[in-house]
Amino acid sequence: IGWRDPAARAHDKLLAAMPADGQHRAQRVASRFHLDAVPWYHRAETLPQLPALAAAVWDDQRIRARYEGWSEGSRVVLDPLGLVLKGGLWYLVAARRGKPRTFRIAGLSDVVVLDAAAKRPRGFDLATWWARACRDFEQRLYRQRGVVRLSPAGLRALRDFEPAVAEAVQVLAAEPDGWTRLSLPIEDTAFGVRQLLRYGNEIEVLEPPALRAALAREARRIAARHARRA
Repeated sequence: IGWRDPAARAHDKLLAAMPADGQHRAQRVASRFHLDAVPWYHRAETLPQLPALAAAVWDDQRIRARYEGWSEGSRVVLDPLGLVLKGGLWYLVAARRGKPRTFRIAGLSDVVVLDAAAKRPRGFDLATWWARACRDFEQRLYRQRGVVRLSPAGLRALRDFEPAVAEAVQVLAAEPDGWTRLSLPIEDTAFGVRQLLRYGNEIEVLEPPALRAALAREARRIAARHARRA
């Protein structure tokens, strides 16, 4: 409920700003189409700052806030450009020093809407920019490649777990036992182990040797821990 109340207030602010005919069309769509963007077994975020950010986006007002990113926190002054809901998580796209960037809204606090107009880059299109930013992020994240063997069940799981990775695989050989040898994008060794463990016994890592060894070590630790409790 904590997340839905701020989201509803943000929605109401946007709806109230529309012309009467626009409000009628929006309400008609809302009564016939419901978007639930949160995946199964996940919970929506509590975001009390969302209404203020939505208002700043709508009114083209600059904001000041504290942002806790992956590495450190800092005070930022931003020109809001748009809001994005992806996989149940809210993001603010905003320009900092004239350059559009992505900010996880859960990481923004102490939001103050300033009495200054936001500067929007000439020709900026939110949907186009977001699509490109997502592609760039995935390419930076999966910056290595590994050679693996996957069972038929493993191939199905790959398509379900990681559609973007499945699109980038290179099939190397179909083997007589029904397994498939392929090259696929992976993160670095530490994260690659976590990425591939989800496939259980439906995968065999062949290359790089460091990833194969790391996965084997982790599998032995898992087996030993469970054997002690058997």
